[in-house]
Amino acid sequence: MLTALIAYAKRIRELRQAQPTNLEQALAPAFQQWLEAVLPLVAAPGLTVIPEFATAGIGRPDIALKRAGQPPRAFVELKAPNKPDDPARYKDAHDKRQHERFQSLPVWAVSNFVSLRVYHRSELIDALEIVPAKAIDPATTDANAERAIRRACDPDRLTAALMPLAIAAPPPARDAEELAANLAHAARLVRGIIEDKLSELRSAGRTDAPLQRVRDEFRDVIYAHPESAGYSADHFDQDFAGAFAQTLTFGLLLAREAHNGPVDHHAWEHIPDDTLLLSSILRVLSEREIVREIGVGFEVMIDTVNSFDPVILALTTGKPDP
Repeated sequence: MLTALIAYAKRIRELRQAQPTNLEQALAPAFQQWLEAVLPLVAAPGLTVIPEFATAGIGRPDIALKRAGQPPRAFVELKAPNKPDDPARYKDAHDKRQHERFQSLPVWAVSNFVSLRVYHRSELIDALEIVPAKAIDPATTDANAERAIRRACDPDRLTAALMPLAIAAPPPARDAEELAANLAHAARLVRGIIEDKLSELRSAGRTDAPLQRVRDEFRDVIYAHPESAGYSADHFDQDFAGAFAQTLTFGLLLAREAHNGPVDHHAWEHIPDDTLLLSSILRVLSEREIVREIGVGFEVMIDTVNSFDPVILALTTGKPDP
């Protein structure tokens, strides 16, 4: 572990010397490499580090951890070294909004390349220093950085902090109440991502984007123009984001119950024939272009729905277990 930390700090110093601006993107590959080096030491074989920072969009944390054949279940958001280690101290509105959104993730962490804070939704599980701040300062020599790391770092402590990320699993649902709570968190995540994505599209003047077109169709067809139904046209993005999240949640839940097996973005095919309108809407909400824009929100929702035991699912939908 110490060897990996020394190499990590050295690489960060080199990158900061070469590119002193746009640090989050510049330093992210070094963090990815460090995780790939240390996760096997945390008894996490077969865990792949996905560099989401290379994917355009706002719906994903910078790093995702996943196993073959499974969706990602743990995430790490990266911030520049000059940003606070505690998200409660963020001043930037984007950072604050992002932190609020990520609190709906089951297991996640945030790091400014010096510290690591691990969360279960909004609950702080662990917080510690990865390396001393001086160890990643470009002005620090290799020898001084290594001495600082060997003196301050506790490999066992760091291993324990990484463990929740390494063993992350779908949130358990032992009864209908827990199932409903898990779905609410997933829906909140989807809603927040959609609101932020629509704001981003509006700022960029992207009226032709797939998500924007679906939003406009909701407004003009399903809502038959928002004003006539008492909705504010000025705040329709929030109304649409909420309707989208609720419809996606209920549609996937109903498809899962009807299918009696795992569902994916083809879940609309399993909607019962007596709810054709819901099937049609769910098909639109599950188009690949839309799924790509929702990002991790859709993956978390699918994983949450698929993790439910059929008996618990029957309690929630009010239908007998097959």
